[in-house]
Amino acid sequence: MRGREESMKVLALYLPQFHEVEENNIWWGKGYTEWTALKTAKKYSELQRQPRVPLNMNYYDLSDVKVIRRQAELARKYGIDGWVIYHYWFKGKKMLYKPVELLLENSDIDINYCFSWANESWRKNWFMGDQELLIKQEYGDEEDWKNHYSYLRQFFHDPRYIKQGNSPVFIIYNTLDIGSDFNRMFGYYRKLAKEDGFDDLYIVQTLKFPLDERKLDVDAYFLYEPAYSSMILQQRFILFYYRFKALLIRNLNKLLGTSMVERKRDFERIAKRIIENEKQYDKPVIRGFFTDWDNTPRRATGRGSQFYYNSSPNNFKIYFDKLVKRVKENGEEYMIINAWNEWGEGAHLEPDEEYKFGYLEAVKDVIEKYR
Repeated sequence: MRGREESMKVLALYLPQFHEVEENNIWWGKGYTEWTALKTAKKYSELQRQPRVPLNMNYYDLSDVKVIRRQAELARKYGIDGWVIYHYWFKGKKMLYKPVELLLENSDIDINYCFSWANESWRKNWFMGDQELLIKQEYGDEEDWKNHYSYLRQFFHDPRYIKQGNSPVFIIYNTLDIGSDFNRMFGYYRKLAKEDGFDDLYIVQTLKFPLDERKLDVDAYFLYEPAYSSMILQQRFILFYYRFKALLIRNLNKLLGTSMVERKRDFERIAKRIIENEKQYDKPVIRGFFTDWDNTPRRATGRGSQFYYNSSPNNFKIYFDKLVKRVKENGEEYMIINAWNEWGEGAHLEPDEEYKFGYLEAVKDVIEKYR
C-alpha cells in the first residue's frame, strides 16, 4: 500500500463518533456523542484506569474542521502516517460521515487515510446493555452496491487515500456478516473500480473473533488487536475457561442487578503473544497493536465488558518496539494501531490527563529508531 513514498508506515484506527447526529439524538438522547459514554465511566477495580479525561478537558467536536486539522498535525508530528477511518453504510444510508467529508473537502489537511467498513448492525448493547436493534446492516443487490461505490469513489480518487499501487485499500471489519454473497459482491465492487480507472480494489479482511475461516476473495489480512491474539491465538481450553467465567458473571449481573466486569486481562501477556505470533498466512498480513483496552464506559450493565491492566506508555513502547522491528525484518509495509481516538474503549493515542503525550512520544521514539 502506498500513500507517501516512504518505508514502513504506521496507521491508527480512527472513530468519527465525536459529533452530534440525528440518529444518536433519537436513540440515546439529545447531544449524545462518544464523550457521553466516557463521562459516565466508573472504576470497577483498582487495576483499572478510569475515568479517562482528555488532556485539558478537550472534549472536541469533529463537525469542526479545525479540530480535524489539529488532529492531523498532531498525528504527523508524532510519526503516525495515516488513519484507518471507520466507515458506516447501511444499504444506502450513511452515518457518522461528517468528519471524513470535511477531510475530503479540505485537501490541505496533511494526512493519508483509508476506510474500514464497520459493517455491523447497531444495537443498544453499545451503551445501555440490551439487545434492541437500532439499525440493521443490510447489503442489498447490485444496484445498492453500485450506489455504495458511487459514494466511495470520491474518496478513492483523493490523492491522500491509501492505495496499493493503483488500487484503493478497503478494509472489511466483519466479513462473516456479509455471508455467502461476499465474493460476488466484492467482485462487483472490483469491476466498478476498474471501470473507474483503478487497477482494482485492495480488499483487506479483518481477522478477529469470531474468525471467518472461509476462503474469500481478499488481498490481505489485518490482525485486529487485541481481539485477534487474545481470542484466536488463545489455547482452546483457556479460551473456554474465560468464556465460561464471563458467562457466569453475565448471568450474576442479570440476577443481582450488578455490573461486574466480565473479563480482566494482562496487557503484557497479550502483547507478548502478538510479538510471538509465528503463524504463517496465505496472504499478506497487516499486523495490529493496541495502546490499551477498556470498554466499560460503553457497557453500563457489564454485558460484554472487559479491561486490560498493566498498560502504560512505557509498556506499550517496549512491545511496540519489538513489533516494529519484526514488521521491518519481514518487509511488511504497514501496521495499524488500535487506536487514535477510541476513548470509549480505552484505546487512544490522543493525550489524556494522566499520561499526557506519553503514547504518542512512545510511537515517535520507536519510529525514529527504525527509520
